[in-house]
Amino acid sequence: MKRLVVAGAVSLLAAGIMLSGCAGKKKTEPIPTGTELPVMSAPAVFDEDILDIRMMPQDLHAYTGGRASVPLIGAAEQARLSGQFLEKFFRPWSPSDRDLTAKEALWGLPRRTPRGKAENLLRWSPARWAAVAANADRETFPSRRENAVTVHPTALRTIPSLSPILGGAGYPFDDCSISMLPAGMPQRILHVTRDGRWSYVVSSLCGGWVESRDLALTDAVFEASYQTGRYAAVLRDGVPLRVGQTFLTAVHIGTVLPMKSNGDLLLPVRNAKGRAELVAVKAPAGSVAPMPLACTPAHAASIGNAMMGQPYGWGGYLENRDCSQMTRDMMVPFGLWLPRNSGAQYKAWKKIPFAAQASPQDKEKLTLAKGIPFFTLVYLKGHIMLYVGEYGGRPAVFHNMWGVRTEQYGKEGRHLVGRAVVTTLSPGRELPNLGRSGSIINRLVGIAVPK
Repeated sequence: MKRLVVAGAVSLLAAGIMLSGCAGKKKTEPIPTGTELPVMSAPAVFDEDILDIRMMPQDLHAYTGGRASVPLIGAAEQARLSGQFLEKFFRPWSPSDRDLTAKEALWGLPRRTPRGKAENLLRWSPARWAAVAANADRETFPSRRENAVTVHPTALRTIPSLSPILGGAGYPFDDCSISMLPAGMPQRILHVTRDGRWSYVVSSLCGGWVESRDLALTDAVFEASYQTGRYAAVLRDGVPLRVGQTFLTAVHIGTVLPMKSNGDLLLPVRNAKGRAELVAVKAPAGSVAPMPLACTPAHAASIGNAMMGQPYGWGGYLENRDCSQMTRDMMVPFGLWLPRNSGAQYKAWKKIPFAAQASPQDKEKLTLAKGIPFFTLVYLKGHIMLYVGEYGGRPAVFHNMWGVRTEQYGKEGRHLVGRAVVTTLSPGRELPNLGRSGSIINRLVGIAVPK
């Protein structure tokens, strides 16, 4: 893996955060000279790949042009948005809304045996499903009102079980997968299963079940020490954090941790009583930077390149990303908040919708005219992409996609992509068995830029 070394680039550092998690005044601090940002070497390209992947550069730096170091947003505005990010991030520790009802929280745990298949590709048996449902102890929900923090990346699920419900789309589309939550994220526990293995939590993103061993309970003293006003963003995936030779956890892009003045990170760990303690750890060189990172095309390209070619992971499956988890995680180092799913992300920013009868050419022209490279979302129902600039006179987008819709003998299928790639807005247009709806450009709804 090559690296891009930042030479005195300027970034803002959120400071003076009130203990409640609200933003106070900010000050700017430079990214330390010599900080290394990851630039992924060329990802694998296969003979069966669609034409866009084989023909277009799969290196986001190829799309930054002559404005690679020009900020995409002013310093004051980035400070404001970063303050909003932190306020939302810490909100579960200061709950003001009413608790969820059992019906609202446990919608993914129907009383009837689900139609989908389990991990053995057989239907769930009524007895097995009844055991999961009974363990959830629906009748006592909510049984807890405690604050907590994640101590490892953890899968957020609709049911208190790791077993999947594979619906019509099949593998890897587990209907129980909601998201992968990063380590160090504040949570509110509302319920615990009868056996104690699973906790129902509400985070700043969404609610669901996580394994209790991935949580540690917090109190006011811990929360005050955790909200230091100085934070670090992780710049690449799989960063190991250790104390001496003891491995504690691995963190990924999208993780936010408190940072000490000497550059050490404060990592929450779970003690023998299940409570949170802070451990100072040193991250490997070049793996973190003060948050928010200066929002430039070059920095965005480096963060994106660290995810380029990574496997598709519906709902965070196997700690991989789907389309909306990728766009969200990519914005975190810059202190820019995005919700978890594609539709909510489109609504969260300023929408620029396409006309109902807009042609593919009209959609491309509007994207080129109104889109800000590395700072614009492109949305269609069920999928989100990041506009990164122009290639050959056409918009280029970075997205993690499962595949292109195909149809043969009246049966719908997918031409597999299965990873994070750069394409045009009409990937797979050359396929002879392209689905009836054509390429995704026909289904585009609009673009969105930060408010």
